[in-house]
Amino acid sequence: MNRDRIKVVWLCHFSNEEIRQLYPHKTKRLLYHLVRKLLGLPVKNDTGSDFAPWITGGIEEIRKHDDMELHIISPQTDMKGWSYEFVSNGVYYHFYNPNWTLLMMHLVKNLDLWLKMQNSGRFANKFINKIKPDIVDLIGVENIYHSCAIFDIDDTIPKILTLQTIFSNPDTLGLRPDKDKSLQWKMERMALRKYKFFGTNSTYKKLLLEINPDAVSFPFSHWSSKLPQIGEVDKEYDFINFATVLKKTKGSLDTLKALALVKRQYPDVKLNMSGKLTGPGIEKKDFDELIERYGLQDNVSFTSYHKTKNDLFLHIKKARFAVLPIYYDVVPGTLLQAMYYELPSVTYATTGTPYINKDEERILIAERGNVEQLAEMMLQLLNSPKKAEELKKKAKQYVEGRGDNKKKYNRLLKCYKAIIAFEKQNTPIPLQLLNEEELF
Repeated sequence: MNRDRIKVVWLCHFSNEEIRQLYPHKTKRLLYHLVRKLLGLPVKNDTGSDFAPWITGGIEEIRKHDDMELHIISPQTDMKGWSYEFVSNGVYYHFYNPNWTLLMMHLVKNLDLWLKMQNSGRFANKFINKIKPDIVDLIGVENIYHSCAIFDIDDTIPKILTLQTIFSNPDTLGLRPDKDKSLQWKMERMALRKYKFFGTNSTYKKLLLEINPDAVSFPFSHWSSKLPQIGEVDKEYDFINFATVLKKTKGSLDTLKALALVKRQYPDVKLNMSGKLTGPGIEKKDFDELIERYGLQDNVSFTSYHKTKNDLFLHIKKARFAVLPIYYDVVPGTLLQAMYYELPSVTYATTGTPYINKDEERILIAERGNVEQLAEMMLQLLNSPKKAEELKKKAKQYVEGRGDNKKKYNRLLKCYKAIIAFEKQNTPIPLQLLNEEELF
């Protein structure tokens, strides 16, 4: 046993096929379905599905080392009972049912009252009192149904908040004007202002410091998740637009508008849209109206969200090209997946995507919101098989050389130890840990 081993808690939400086999599931969720119908919310499937693959990638890397004892505290909405704990491959899992907290999010709109009524913090506290961690890492502050637990954890325990995104980003108000009135916006801002240490990339660092000038930001990039090998499949579509949820900020509506322009030259062009059409501000009628307006009924098909990443990756390989005009993600995970599976891709210029073409062109990048330019680039792929083939090869080489999880692990371990030393002995944070790195 490594005597310098530190005990780390991740507060996070994720799922993968392996982990779903290890906790008890509800067979019927009648009360859950009834409540969602009464609230006018879409009823979700009872079966779990893969999401947040970067969490899985981090777990897989940490398993290889003996410097950390990793404890995962995570909500699982399909779990039978209120809590369940187990150990798998040296990692400790502490799961709880967050459905009460989620219900209160829809019924209680006052933040102070909701924080008092949520029970995610009670579960997290119960686990943490038993674990006695050296540090707690909250991953995904924007997901308040589990991040709210951070406020209930003893202030003497060192903490870092790892930012997947910043929900309370003023730049996004144009797409959803009422966001700043939501519990999610208010609670995230409360957390960003209260705590000192954060893991973030250069994009969100500037906004973080505007919200909290005293924040200390450690450069961060997502763990790489091992992608399965998928054999060749028959092509059914020219283009695919895929996301966990199809919506405006994922560029799904822009993709339809661009397709209408592409159709002028290629009347039989085929687009598949894969993902959920449920959630706040998402209406299938918005898609149906565009399809009707531009006469795309014979050009567009929809596929529901896939339960496992293997199913998703097998599906996306049925397309020749990917159209992923994301508005706000730094470097979308879907884009990296398309590149790995050799789909020449078109995307929007975010703060991260231009870095992919830093040395040579690997993807086609349109100005954000410029549908005409998006269509032009889709036509480039259709008109120039040679260029598409070059992009395909260079993109895969880029993705294969991008993810060094061991390097990320070593850096994270140093960051954790530095925060612990600061909190316990007031040792200054080494400046080299705060220097910006090439994260793309």
